[in-house]
Amino acid sequence: FSSYFDTTGIDDLWQPTPVSWIMPALASCPPWLTATDNTVAVRQCKHPDVAALCELTGQPLISTSANPSGMKPATSALQAHRHFHGRVDMILVNDAYSSWRPSSVRRYATQQVIRT
Repeated sequence: FSSYFDTTGIDDLWQPTPVSWIMPALASCPPWLTATDNTVAVRQCKHPDVAALCELTGQPLISTSANPSGMKPATSALQAHRHFHGRVDMILVNDAYSSWRPSSVRRYATQQVIRT
């Protein structure tokens, strides 16, 4: 992801609970990945299948949140399926790694908490 955002201090992002970090996007980051304020959300995933897929491809995984804009987050695989049926390629479910709680959201530059 070094072509999408500045990875300086990326190792400091790791948290024991899911956190999505709002990072300033680089000019090389595709516009369809950025928010209107030219930022990109980044989250390290503990799910072993997701980590293996990223390792295998050597690329980050780009995905949507489990909540379409304006809707409550999905709290089960069935709700995620209902939200995204026909709009995503895959919903990966592994109950050992799926808490079905939304991640907290923080701005990396300021550590401001957007959502807990």
